[in-house]
Amino acid sequence: MNEYAKSFTEVNIIIKNLPEILNKKIPDKFKQMIEQEKDNEYNPNINDLVISNKVLPETKAILGLIYRDFLCSDEEKEKLQIQDKEDLQRLEEQEQSKVKMNEELFKNKEHEENKKEEIALIISEKKWYQKFVEFIKKKISFRR
Repeated sequence: MNEYAKSFTEVNIIIKNLPEILNKKIPDKFKQMIEQEKDNEYNPNINDLVISNKVLPETKAILGLIYRDFLCSDEEKEKLQIQDKEDLQRLEEQEQSKVKMNEELFKNKEHEENKKEEIALIISEKKWYQKFVEFIKKKISFRR
């Protein structure tokens, strides 16, 4: 199955092993959704998940959302939401910067190719008939 299903399995195991006080804060509907979406063939060890911190990146993201939306205080929730917004804005700016750089590179490359064509036209060799005409002129001028 896909990584998301495995992540839901890991999240499900972690939620089931939470202290009851924290487990009650997570809505039953959310827990049911996780239960339905999990990979039933994947059976990770809780010790590997929690103690060794061998969880999938998607699992970390889901746990972060659970913490922010259900477990932390309203004050902390607000701070996390602001931080998420700032992180998202920073990522968008980085992507826009990359796009601009690529556009500049493309323009520069296009400009360089145009320059090469111009140089090629300037440096181009004489045509065969031009060489022939010059040869004839030399022969005529030599005879005089």
